[in-house]
Amino acid sequence: MNIEELREYCLSLKNVTESFPFRNFSPNDVLVFKVENKMFLLTDLNAGELAVTLKCGTESVADLAEYWRAVEKARMPGWMVLYLNRDMSGKEIKQWIFRSYQEVIQALPLKVRIKYKDNIDRS
Repeated sequence: MNIEELREYCLSLKNVTESFPFRNFSPNDVLVFKVENKMFLLTDLNAGELAVTLKCGTESVADLAEYWRAVEKARMPGWMVLYLNRDMSGKEIKQWIFRSYQEVIQALPLKVRIKYKDNIDRS
């Protein structure tokens, strides 16, 4: 998966926006995707290897990393780093991205979550 495919997939999800909110704090260009103004994916466009940082909820990153070379623990609890060009297929990567998107939606107030009911089971 390349950056264009990543952007296309993320922006295909309902109410997703993209921005560079950290430009004032970091020399890196960190592209952030949000739903309802809540982050679900970050990627450093200047990194040597394309990777994304995703919400992973209660998943054990250590267990995932034993199986996938593409997975590493992120610095933030409840998040993981997923390398896009290692041993995971594009379909599997999209499933993890969507799970991160769902994690954010599930944490929203019920009155906001309702408008995403058709998107909750999409993969």
